[in-house]
Amino acid sequence: MQRIFISLVLLTLASCGSSSLPPAAQTKEEKNRAMIEDAKAIIQTGDIVLRCGRDMTSYKIREMSETDKTYSHAGIALVDEKGVFIYHLTPPELDEPKEDTTIRLEPIEKFANPENNFELGVGRFPFTKEQVANVIAHLDSMRAAKVSFDFLFDLKTKNKMYCSEMIDDCLRYATHDSLYLKRNEFKDPRLVKRVGRYLKADTTVVRSRLYIPIENIYLHPACKIIAQYKFLLK
Repeated sequence: MQRIFISLVLLTLASCGSSSLPPAAQTKEEKNRAMIEDAKAIIQTGDIVLRCGRDMTSYKIREMSETDKTYSHAGIALVDEKGVFIYHLTPPELDEPKEDTTIRLEPIEKFANPENNFELGVGRFPFTKEQVANVIAHLDSMRAAKVSFDFLFDLKTKNKMYCSEMIDDCLRYATHDSLYLKRNEFKDPRLVKRVGRYLKADTTVVRSRLYIPIENIYLHPACKIIAQYKFLLK
């Protein structure tokens, strides 16, 4: 009996020693980083990476979407041995130097920095391997040509683009126009006025243009949302 008692005591001590205490609660920063790491494990080259910025410009851009205002910006992913990078274009009042608004290829850690963004999303179009390669080649050629951010949101200019226009251009290029993004008209008078103030353009000019809101990317019937993350606020 004594041996049995000693064995039970040792077994109890061993089990106590092997069981760890509940892990300490992660900080918000750690949880946010974990979300980005999770996204990095999912993202493939050619994926659409979306974000919702915390700044006023992002809010204005979200307002240009008619039905879903979740995201304010998008880019295209490149995955290599060094990590996950995003091709994208933004105006200088966001995170780009004022003297340089050309297409960038930035680490996802910068693109989706939780300090500057509320949310992160990943979308995927049904590209073939060849089409993915064509998308990246096209983006590299646009970078070499120094295509820059289009402050006038004019779809007619090919040397200047905004993010959803860049993605539309890549879709058309890679699929020989079988995939493309819907273009909207400025119909809502309130939106026309807001866009006019933002672009510092006359309302008649705004009404004469077509535009591609961010929602037309991820609400496209061929775009599948792979993952969505909401960052924790500090």
